[in-house]
Amino acid sequence: MLGRKTHKNNIFRKLLLSSLLFLLLLLIFGTDPQKMALPLLVAPFILIFILIFLSLLFVIQGRLNAPKLLTQKSITIAITAAGIPVMLLVLKSIDQLSLRDILILLGLFGGILFYISRSDMLTS
Repeated sequence: MLGRKTHKNNIFRKLLLSSLLFLLLLLIFGTDPQKMALPLLVAPFILIFILIFLSLLFVIQGRLNAPKLLTQKSITIAITAAGIPVMLLVLKSIDQLSLRDILILLGLFGGILFYISRSDMLTS
């Protein structure tokens, strides 16, 4: 019985990620940024963040062999790790990406991950 439920969860996860990816591709290739409303210009970055976050969370859950295990630490790590490429994309899209910015972002996120790993508040 547990195997069937896990199989349904895996199918749901794959459908969720596939539909989000399809929506992202439709938004990127099917719209003209010059004619889009300002709030819709932010949508691709939000979708990319959600896709990376969910993918990382599913990988973390799969590695722990506990599909229902959602610890605060794993969620925080997935959010932090998903933020790195999204922030780099945002900086690149506004022509503000430099080596210094990359090093600052990596140092910031490295510090956050170090703090999370040492924190007693976020026990797994």
